[in-house]
Amino acid sequence: MANLTHVEARNVHGTNPQYLIEKVSLHKIWECRFWKEKLFGVNSETLLEVVVELLAVGGSYGGNRKPCDFLCCLGKLLQLQPEKEIIQELINQQDFKYVRVLGAAYLRMVGTVHDIYHFLEPLLLDWRKIRYRLPDGKYVISHVDEIVDDLLTKERVFDIQLPRIPTRLALEAQGKLAPRKNPLENLDNFDVEMPESDDEDKKDKKDAVKKEKSRKSRRSRSDSRGRRRRERRSDRRRRRSRSRDRRDRRSRSRERRRRRSRSGERDGGHRKTSMSIRETNTMRKSMGLKQL
Repeated sequence: MANLTHVEARNVHGTNPQYLIEKVSLHKIWECRFWKEKLFGVNSETLLEVVVELLAVGGSYGGNRKPCDFLCCLGKLLQLQPEKEIIQELINQQDFKYVRVLGAAYLRMVGTVHDIYHFLEPLLLDWRKIRYRLPDGKYVISHVDEIVDDLLTKERVFDIQLPRIPTRLALEAQGKLAPRKNPLENLDNFDVEMPESDDEDKKDKKDAVKKEKSRKSRRSRSDSRGRRRRERRSDRRRRRSRSRDRRDRRSRSRERRRRRSRSGERDGGHRKTSMSIRETNTMRKSMGLKQL
């Protein structure tokens, strides 16, 4: 009995409001835990206490296509079919963004074409961020205006086949809708004159360009100074290394000369003191000794 549509609910688009959701998805909504714990036996007033706790929007997710809490609340709205004034309050309030999107999705499914464009188009100026649950179960960041634009232009949103509605261009051609006004067209509320602001912007740009040029010149000067200092240091190091090499070469050459002179002196003294065999035999003969 808790899954039956309210007895005072009227048919929408020629069918039971709950049947606007596919039968497989509807049965999964009835069997899910969130429906049995939070939405069982609630009415239009107590439903708001559950709706304000929503943390994301989405259809079904996972391998077994488990319905999101948002989709369950949408199914409960279709089951209860609250009054039109309640749905308008859900859409017009600005404190709870997920409640606003829920009211817009419900109105898109059961409302008339005029009501859909009249109440949903102002939501295109709501740029607040909301969580959107993908079919794989992951969360991504979306915006209220993106969801509302999908409701107005796409045929399938939140894994629900939406009722078809004429495009805005077709309704404008038929005279059923007035052309949409761009909120940026009315610039009378601005007190700043455009030419002066342009001149100020140009001056600010010129000043910014000059400051940037001065910064670049200072940086280039500092870079050139640092480069010169580094070059000077490297030159000093090269000169020092060259002077050390010269001193080392000179000291090595002096040492070689000293060694050569010492070896020459030793060789010369040996020639002076040593005698040949002939001289030695002559000396031994004069002394009456046996010759060698």
